[in-house]
Amino acid sequence: EVLYEQKMTETLKTETDTIRKRESERVEMKLKEKDETINAMKTQMDEMKRRAEQGSMQLQGEVQELLLEEVLAEMFPFDTVSAVGKGVRGADVILTVRNRLGIECGVIAFESKRTKAFSQEWITKLKADAVLVKADVCVLVSEVLPEGIDRIGQVNGVWVVSYNDYKGLVVVLRDSLIRIAEAYGSQTNKGEKMVMLYDYLMSNEFRLQVGAIVDGFTSLQKSY
Repeated sequence: EVLYEQKMTETLKTETDTIRKRESERVEMKLKEKDETINAMKTQMDEMKRRAEQGSMQLQGEVQELLLEEVLAEMFPFDTVSAVGKGVRGADVILTVRNRLGIECGVIAFESKRTKAFSQEWITKLKADAVLVKADVCVLVSEVLPEGIDRIGQVNGVWVVSYNDYKGLVVVLRDSLIRIAEAYGSQTNKGEKMVMLYDYLMSNEFRLQVGAIVDGFTSLQKSY
Protein backbone atom coordinates (compact mmCIF):
# COMPACT_ATOMS: atom_id res chain seq x y z
CA GLU A 1 0.00 0.00 0.00
CA VAL A 2 2.88 2.34 0.83
CA LEU A 3 4.57 1.56 -2.48
CA TYR A 4 1.27 2.01 -4.27
CA GLU A 5 0.68 5.36 -2.61
CA GLN A 6 4.21 6.47 -3.50
CA LYS A 7 3.69 5.45 -7.11
CA MET A 8 0.35 7.26 -7.26
CA THR A 9 1.92 10.34 -5.70
CA GLU A 10 4.72 10.33 -8.26
CA THR A 11 2.24 9.79 -11.09
CA LEU A 12 0.05 12.59 -9.78
CA LYS A 13 3.07 14.91 -9.52
CA THR A 14 4.16 14.05 -13.04
CA GLU A 15 0.66 14.66 -14.40
CA THR A 16 0.45 17.93 -12.43
CA ASP A 17 3.78 19.11 -13.82
CA THR A 18 2.66 18.16 -17.32
CA ILE A 19 -0.61 20.03 -16.91
CA ARG A 20 1.18 23.06 -15.50
CA LYS A 21 3.67 23.04 -18.39
CA ARG A 22 0.90 22.74 -20.97
CA GLU A 23 -1.07 25.52 -19.28
CA SER A 24 2.02 27.70 -19.12
CA GLU A 25 2.71 27.13 -22.83
CA ARG A 26 -0.94 27.84 -23.64
CA VAL A 27 -0.89 31.08 -21.66
CA GLU A 28 2.44 32.08 -23.22
CA MET A 29 1.04 31.40 -26.68
CA LYS A 30 -2.05 33.45 -25.91
CA LEU A 31 0.13 36.31 -24.69
CA LYS A 32 2.23 36.14 -27.88
CA GLU A 33 -0.92 36.14 -29.99
CA LYS A 34 -2.16 39.12 -28.01
CA ASP A 35 1.17 40.96 -28.52
CA GLU A 36 1.11 40.18 -32.23
CA THR A 37 -2.46 41.44 -32.49
CA ILE A 38 -1.57 44.63 -30.64
CA ASN A 39 1.50 45.19 -32.83
CA ALA A 40 -0.53 44.54 -35.98
CA MET A 41 -3.21 46.97 -34.83
CA LYS A 42 -0.58 49.56 -33.91
CA THR A 43 1.04 49.22 -37.35
CA GLN A 44 -2.34 49.50 -39.01
CA MET A 45 -3.21 52.59 -36.94
CA ASP A 46 0.14 54.20 -37.74
CA GLU A 47 -0.44 53.56 -41.43
CA MET A 48 -3.96 54.99 -41.23
CA LYS A 49 -2.62 58.02 -39.37
CA ARG A 50 0.12 58.50 -41.98
CA ARG A 51 -2.39 58.28 -44.81
CA ALA A 52 -4.74 60.67 -43.01
CA GLU A 53 -1.93 63.19 -42.46
CA GLN A 54 -0.79 62.80 -46.05
CA GLY A 55 -4.35 63.27 -47.28
CA SER A 56 -4.81 66.24 -44.97
CA MET A 57 -1.59 67.89 -46.20
CA GLN A 58 -2.58 67.24 -49.80
CA LEU A 59 -6.02 68.72 -49.13
CA GLN A 60 -4.47 71.75 -47.43
CA GLY A 61 -2.17 72.24 -50.42
CA GLU A 62 -5.09 72.04 -52.83
CA VAL A 63 -7.07 74.55 -50.73
CA GLN A 64 -4.15 77.01 -50.78
CA GLU A 65 -3.82 76.53 -54.54
CA LEU A 66 -7.53 77.26 -55.07
CA LEU A 67 -7.33 80.33 -52.84
CA LEU A 68 -4.31 81.55 -54.76
CA GLU A 69 -6.20 81.17 -58.02
CA GLU A 70 -9.29 82.95 -56.67
CA VAL A 71 -7.36 85.83 -55.13
CA LEU A 72 -5.37 86.47 -58.31
CA ALA A 73 -8.55 86.47 -60.38
CA GLU A 74 -10.17 88.92 -57.96
CA MET A 75 -7.15 91.22 -57.76
CA PHE A 76 -6.53 91.37 -61.51
CA PRO A 77 -9.87 90.91 -63.32
CA PHE A 78 -8.41 91.92 -66.70
CA ASP A 79 -5.64 89.33 -66.55
CA THR A 80 -6.05 85.67 -67.38
CA VAL A 81 -5.72 83.22 -64.49
CA SER A 82 -5.50 79.54 -65.37
CA ALA A 83 -4.84 76.47 -63.25
CA VAL A 84 -2.94 73.42 -64.39
CA GLY A 85 -4.87 70.20 -63.81
CA LYS A 86 -3.63 67.37 -61.61
CA GLY A 87 -1.32 64.99 -63.40
CA VAL A 88 -0.45 67.59 -66.03
CA ARG A 89 3.07 69.00 -66.14
CA GLY A 90 3.26 72.70 -65.37
CA ALA A 91 3.04 75.21 -62.54
CA ASP A 92 -0.05 75.26 -60.32
CA VAL A 93 -1.37 78.63 -61.49
CA ILE A 94 -0.51 80.75 -64.53
CA LEU A 95 -1.16 84.52 -64.55
CA THR A 96 -1.11 86.13 -67.98
CA VAL A 97 -0.61 89.85 -67.37
CA ARG A 98 -2.44 92.35 -69.58
CA ASN A 99 -2.31 96.16 -69.61
CA ARG A 100 -5.28 98.55 -69.72
CA LEU A 101 -5.64 97.97 -73.45
CA GLY A 102 -5.82 94.21 -73.01
CA ILE A 103 -2.38 93.64 -74.56
CA GLU A 104 -0.44 90.72 -73.14
CA CYS A 105 2.65 91.91 -71.28
CA GLY A 106 4.04 88.77 -69.72
CA VAL A 107 3.37 85.56 -67.82
CA ILE A 108 3.93 84.72 -64.16
CA ALA A 109 4.07 81.04 -63.13
CA PHE A 110 3.03 80.20 -59.55
CA GLU A 111 3.71 77.07 -57.54
CA SER A 112 1.87 76.63 -54.24
CA LYS A 113 3.35 74.54 -51.42
CA ARG A 114 2.02 73.83 -47.94
CA THR A 115 4.29 71.32 -46.26
CA LYS A 116 6.41 71.09 -43.12
CA ALA A 117 9.80 71.29 -44.84
CA PHE A 118 11.19 73.25 -47.78
CA SER A 119 12.60 71.30 -50.73
CA GLN A 120 15.15 72.60 -53.23
CA GLU A 121 13.55 70.34 -55.84
CA TRP A 122 10.56 72.71 -55.97
CA ILE A 123 12.81 75.41 -57.46
CA THR A 124 14.13 73.11 -60.18
CA LYS A 125 10.65 71.84 -61.02
CA LEU A 126 9.10 75.32 -61.18
CA LYS A 127 11.85 76.58 -63.50
CA ALA A 128 11.29 73.59 -65.79
CA ASP A 129 7.51 74.12 -65.69
CA ALA A 130 7.98 77.82 -66.47
CA VAL A 131 9.71 76.88 -69.71
CA LEU A 132 6.65 74.86 -70.77
CA VAL A 133 4.27 77.80 -70.28
CA LYS A 134 6.84 80.39 -71.49
CA ALA A 135 6.67 82.30 -68.21
CA ASP A 136 8.74 85.42 -67.65
CA VAL A 137 8.75 85.22 -63.85
CA CYS A 138 8.46 82.32 -61.38
CA VAL A 139 6.89 82.66 -57.93
CA LEU A 140 6.88 79.94 -55.27
CA VAL A 141 4.25 80.57 -52.58
CA SER A 142 5.24 78.42 -49.62
CA GLU A 143 4.17 78.04 -46.02
CA VAL A 144 7.76 77.10 -45.13
CA LEU A 145 10.57 79.31 -46.43
CA PRO A 146 14.18 78.26 -47.02
CA GLU A 147 16.92 79.22 -44.61
CA GLY A 148 17.97 82.83 -45.00
CA ILE A 149 14.61 84.07 -46.30
CA ASP A 150 12.23 85.72 -43.86
CA ARG A 151 9.28 86.81 -46.02
CA ILE A 152 10.42 87.34 -49.61
CA GLY A 153 13.58 86.35 -51.44
CA GLN A 154 15.07 84.76 -54.51
CA VAL A 155 16.45 81.25 -54.94
CA ASN A 156 18.17 80.54 -58.26
CA GLY A 157 16.02 83.05 -60.11
CA VAL A 158 12.74 81.99 -58.49
CA TRP A 159 10.88 84.34 -56.18
CA VAL A 160 10.03 82.62 -52.90
CA VAL A 161 7.39 84.24 -50.72
CA SER A 162 5.14 83.38 -47.81
CA TYR A 163 1.41 83.08 -48.36
CA ASN A 164 0.78 86.21 -46.26
CA ASP A 165 3.09 88.35 -48.42
CA TYR A 166 2.60 87.13 -51.99
CA LYS A 167 -0.06 89.72 -52.89
CA GLY A 168 2.33 92.64 -52.58
CA LEU A 169 5.02 90.83 -54.55
CA VAL A 170 2.61 90.01 -57.38
CA VAL A 171 1.50 93.65 -57.63
CA VAL A 172 5.12 94.77 -58.12
CA LEU A 173 6.02 91.94 -60.52
CA ARG A 174 2.93 92.57 -62.61
CA ASP A 175 3.62 96.32 -62.75
CA SER A 176 7.21 95.58 -63.80
CA LEU A 177 6.07 93.36 -66.68
CA ILE A 178 3.66 96.03 -67.92
CA ARG A 179 6.29 98.77 -67.69
CA ILE A 180 8.91 96.82 -69.58
CA ALA A 181 6.48 95.61 -72.24
CA GLU A 182 5.25 99.14 -72.88
CA ALA A 183 8.76 100.59 -72.85
CA TYR A 184 10.16 98.19 -75.39
CA GLY A 185 7.08 97.64 -77.50
CA SER A 186 6.04 94.51 -79.34
CA GLN A 187 8.78 94.85 -82.01
CA THR A 188 11.66 94.36 -79.62
CA ASN A 189 12.90 90.79 -79.53
CA LYS A 190 12.20 88.68 -76.46
CA GLY A 191 15.86 88.28 -75.55
CA GLU A 192 16.29 92.02 -74.94
CA LYS A 193 13.05 92.13 -72.96
CA MET A 194 14.22 89.33 -70.69
CA VAL A 195 17.55 91.08 -70.08
CA MET A 196 15.77 94.30 -69.18
CA LEU A 197 13.31 92.44 -66.95
CA TYR A 198 16.12 90.68 -65.12
CA ASP A 199 18.09 93.92 -64.65
CA TYR A 200 15.02 95.69 -63.29
CA LEU A 201 14.08 92.86 -60.91
CA MET A 202 17.63 92.92 -59.54
CA SER A 203 17.66 96.70 -59.09
CA ASN A 204 17.51 98.57 -55.79
CA GLU A 205 14.43 100.44 -57.05
CA PHE A 206 12.54 97.18 -57.39
CA ARG A 207 13.58 95.97 -53.92
CA LEU A 208 12.38 99.23 -52.37
CA GLN A 209 9.11 99.02 -54.25
CA VAL A 210 8.54 95.43 -53.13
CA GLY A 211 9.28 96.33 -49.52
CA ALA A 212 6.93 99.31 -49.53
CA ILE A 213 4.00 97.46 -51.10
CA VAL A 214 4.42 94.32 -48.99
CA ASP A 215 4.56 96.41 -45.81
CA GLY A 216 1.37 98.10 -46.96
CA PHE A 217 -0.39 94.77 -47.45
CA THR A 218 0.85 93.55 -44.07
CA SER A 219 -0.49 96.65 -42.34
CA LEU A 220 -3.88 96.16 -44.01
CA GLN A 221 -4.03 92.51 -42.90
CA LYS A 222 -3.18 93.42 -39.30
CA SER A 223 -5.88 96.10 -39.25
CA TYR A 224 -8.65 93.55 -39.96
